[in-house]
Amino acid sequence: LEQIMEIIIEEGVEIVFTSAGNPNTWTSHLQKKGMIVVHVVSSVKFALKAQEAGVDAVVAEGFEAGGHNGRDETTTFTLIPMVREQIKIPLIAAGGIATGRGMLAAMVLGA
Repeated sequence: LEQIMEIIIEEGVEIVFTSAGNPNTWTSHLQKKGMIVVHVVSSVKFALKAQEAGVDAVVAEGFEAGGHNGRDETTTFTLIPMVREQIKIPLIAAGGIATGRGMLAAMVLGA
C-alpha cells in the first residue's frame, strides 16, 4: 500500500478515493501533497469518522453498489439523507443510480 501511495504522489494524482480502512492513515499525508481526499463509507458512523479525519468529502455507497459495502446492507437512497443530516462536508452518492431521475433523486436527498 505504501508503494501505491508513493506512485500516486509521483504521478501527481489530484483526487484520491480511499475506502475499507481508517481514513486517518493517509488523509493528512495526501493532503499535504496537495491532493483532495474522498473516503467511501457505508454508514453514518463511518461518515463521521471520515469527517473527523479531515477528508474533503465522503461517498455514501449503498448496498446495491456491489462489492463490500458494510454489514448493515443499507441502500443508497436510505443512506444519503442519514449521512447528509450528520456531516458538514460534501457528499457524493454511489450505488443503484443508473438514470438521470436517479441522479436527481440523489441530489434532492442531499448528495
